[in-house]
Amino acid sequence: MINLRNWTSKDLNAYIGCALIFLVWSILYLPSLRTLPSWYGDETMTFKVSCDFVRGESSYYAWWNTFWSARYPYQKIYAWICGTFGMAGGYDILAGRFFNALLALSGGFVIYGLGSNPFGKKAALFCSFIFLTYYESVIHFRMCYPHNAVGIGVLMMTLFSMNSSSLKNDIGAGVGLAIAAGSHPIFIYAALALLICRINNPKSWLILYLPSSIVVSASLITSYLRFGKTWMQEDLSYLGSWYLSMGNTNGSGSQGFINFLNFVFQDFFHIGALLGVILSLKKRYYHLGIISLVCLVLLTKNRANLTVFYYQAVIILPTLCLCWGRLYQIAERYKSSLKFPPIAMILWIIPLIFFAENSLSLFSNKFYPKDHYWATQSCEEVETVAAWLNERTTQDDTIMANENLAWLLKGHGIPILQMVTWYGLPTYSATVPRERFRFDASLETAKYAVLGDIDLRWAIGAEPGASTIIKKLQDQQWPTVWQGPNYMILANPKRL
Repeated sequence: MINLRNWTSKDLNAYIGCALIFLVWSILYLPSLRTLPSWYGDETMTFKVSCDFVRGESSYYAWWNTFWSARYPYQKIYAWICGTFGMAGGYDILAGRFFNALLALSGGFVIYGLGSNPFGKKAALFCSFIFLTYYESVIHFRMCYPHNAVGIGVLMMTLFSMNSSSLKNDIGAGVGLAIAAGSHPIFIYAALALLICRINNPKSWLILYLPSSIVVSASLITSYLRFGKTWMQEDLSYLGSWYLSMGNTNGSGSQGFINFLNFVFQDFFHIGALLGVILSLKKRYYHLGIISLVCLVLLTKNRANLTVFYYQAVIILPTLCLCWGRLYQIAERYKSSLKFPPIAMILWIIPLIFFAENSLSLFSNKFYPKDHYWATQSCEEVETVAAWLNERTTQDDTIMANENLAWLLKGHGIPILQMVTWYGLPTYSATVPRERFRFDASLETAKYAVLGDIDLRWAIGAEPGASTIIKKLQDQQWPTVWQGPNYMILANPKRL
C-alpha cells in the first residue's frame, strides 16, 4: 500500500508530470489510430514485412529479403517487435501503429526522466510536451516506421552521453545506439556524431559501440547464413552505392547547404531547435549540439525533399526537442518586470498551440501528413477492394497490388514496381535477378491486377518500366471487373 505521508512535494510533482505526459499522449496518439493518418506505402510495406518476419518468412512481397538491400534496409529487431505486435493484433495495422505510439510515449518519459538532470524538471517537462505535441511527431509516431525507434535510441544515446563518462552512462548511451542499430542502418549518422563527441576518450569506445556492434553483427550473420555470401555482398554493395548516389544527387556542391537551410527554416519549431543547437555548442551541452548538427547535415545532404517526406528526419526529431530545453533554461534566467510574465512561462504557449491544432485536426478527421498526395486517399475504399479480392482468391493466387492494399490480401500481393523487375527491367536503376523472387511474379500468372491512387500518382510516373505493365494489360485485354473513385480491379482474361 502506498503511504502518501512519505511523499515529498518533489515526488508529487514528478508523478503529476508523468500523468500529464500520459494524458497528452492518450489524446493525441490513440484516437482513430488505425486510419489517421492515411496509410502510406513505406509504412504498409514495413508492417507487411514485419508480420511476415514473425511468421518465419524473410520476404519483401515477391522478393526474398536480406534486410540489407537498399530496397529494404530496415532492420530485424524493429521488424520482430512490430511484427509481434501485429501478430497479437490479428495482423492488423492498428497493432503496429500502437507499438509506434508507445515509442512516442516512451520518448516523452525518457525526455522527462533523463532530461531533468541536464536541464531541470520544468525544462525537461517542457521538452517532453514539445515532442509529444509537435505536428511531425504526432504524424509519424502514429505510423509504422523504424525511424521512430531510431529516434528514441538516438535520444537515449544523447542524454546518457551528455553526462560525464562512467560505466553506467556509457552503457546507457550504447544501449540507445543499439536500439537505433536494430532498426535502421541510418543509425550510423548518430554513431559518427557520438565518436566526434568522445574522440578524446577512447577508453569509452568499447562500451559505447559494443552493443550496436553485436546487433549489426547478428543481423549480418543470420542473413549470411540464410542467403549466402554472394547475395550479401551484392546487397551491401548496392546499399552503399545507393546512399552515396543519393548524396551526390541531392547534396552535391552548395545544394547540401541549401537543403539544410530549407529544412531548419521550414517552421517555427525547427528555427527554435536550430537556435537551441547553437546555444548547446559549449560546456556540458556540446554533445547535444554536435549530435544534432552532424545528423542534420548528413540527413539534408542525402535528401533534398526531407521537409515533405519527413520520416527520415524523425531519427533526430526527439533530440531536436531537447534543444528547446536550452532555450527554456536561458528563458528561466531572464528576470522580467512585474508587468510581464516570465519568458519561460510564455514559452508554454507553444506546446499548448501545438496540442490545440493537432487535437482539432484529429477530431475533425482531417489529420494529413505533408506527403498525403502519395498516401491512400480512402482507407475505407482500400478495405472494400481487399474484401472483394479475398472472396475470390486463395493463398496461392497472385495479385498485382500496391503496398497499401497488399498487406490486407489473402493471396500474394505484388507491387507493380516489383512486377516490372520480373521482366528484367530496372527500378531505381537496378535490376533484380530471377533467383531473388520467391514465386512467379509475372502479370500472366496473376489472377487480378489492381490500379489505385498511389500507382497512378507515383509508381507509374516514377519509373518508366511501369508503363510496360500497363501496355501488357491493354494488349492482353484485361477487363475491368470492379471500379471505385480511386481504385479499379482488372481480371486476367485467361482465368475468368
